[in-house]
This record gives sequence, structure tokens and C-alpha cells, in this order.
Amino acid sequence: MAGPADDGSPARVSAATPATQGRDKSAALSEQQSAALRGMNDSLRKVVIDVRKGSDEIATASKEIATGNVEFELILESVSLEQS
Repeated sequence: MAGPADDGSPARVSAATPATQGRDKSAALSEQQSAALRGMNDSLRKVVIDVRKGSDEIATASKEIATGNVEFELILESVSLEQS
């Protein structure tokens, strides 16, 4: 059978074979999975940043409370000594 140009070459079939269709679907699925994993990774990164920020804020507040407690104790001792 002659090709479209009638040059004697066999006619080429433009339809994909089941094997190439499977590879195409697999590649598309792999790309979708990769995109989903990138999205999950980005979301997880944001969560970790937020948790670290929250932890830092808690640590700062705890230090401020401890400092305030020490100052309050000193004031109470001073008042107690004056009353004695």
C-alpha cells in the first residue's frame, strides 16, 4: 500500500496504540501526582513556619512572665522587710 505522497512508503497510522496511550496516561498521572505532592509540600512548609513562629512567641512570653515573677517577688520581699 502506498503512502499519502504515493512515494512507495507504507502509510503511517496516526492513532496511538494501547501501549502509547497507557504511557501517556501514566505520564499524565505522574505529573498530577507530582503537582499534588508539591502542593502538599508547600502547605506543610507553611504549617511548620507557623508552628515555629508560634513556639517562638510562646518562648518569649514565658520569659517575660518569668521576669515579671522575679520582679514581683523582689517587690514583695521589700514590702515584707519594711513591715517587719
